[in-house]
Amino acid sequence: MASMIKLLIALIALGMSVAVEAGRTKKPLNSFPPNCNKVGYEYKFKQLVLYPEKAGHTLSMYFMFNKSDWPVTLYQTRGDEDAYSSHLVNTIQPKRWAALSLDTSHMKFICTKGDGRKHYGRITDCEELLKVCEYDNVLFGVNNRGNYWAVTSGSRNTAVRTVVRKHGILLR
Repeated sequence: MASMIKLLIALIALGMSVAVEAGRTKKPLNSFPPNCNKVGYEYKFKQLVLYPEKAGHTLSMYFMFNKSDWPVTLYQTRGDEDAYSSHLVNTIQPKRWAALSLDTSHMKFICTKGDGRKHYGRITDCEELLKVCEYDNVLFGVNNRGNYWAVTSGSRNTAVRTVVRKHGILLR
């Protein structure tokens, strides 16, 4: 009889732990990393325009999530004044994150998705394809400043870990 009671208590405890575990909610893949804010950018004429200085800091880190079901390529658009600077291009895989380091006052991108008829793909509204957030209070090492893709395409956790561990950028 005592062993039956112990077994019943164990089954009740197991059932309660399963119910508690089932009640926990996992963060969706597209939720922003902690302390990453929807600031410092806008969608304008189908382009993504980044403004790190709007939040008060020139040095900034942007995280971008490809919310579509196909790869999205971002092409930096430049004016005549940028003739001698490097051109940033990146492809973010479906449902993946990318991280972009910036130390300029603004930067513009057009977004394309694959199209078998055109080499560069079809230009698509960036707002339909991307979710963007900015770490507007980051600490860069002297050797890690500049404009570059810190993470080209990966999970949210991989993107955050890579920025911190590989590039030594502190996200505050």
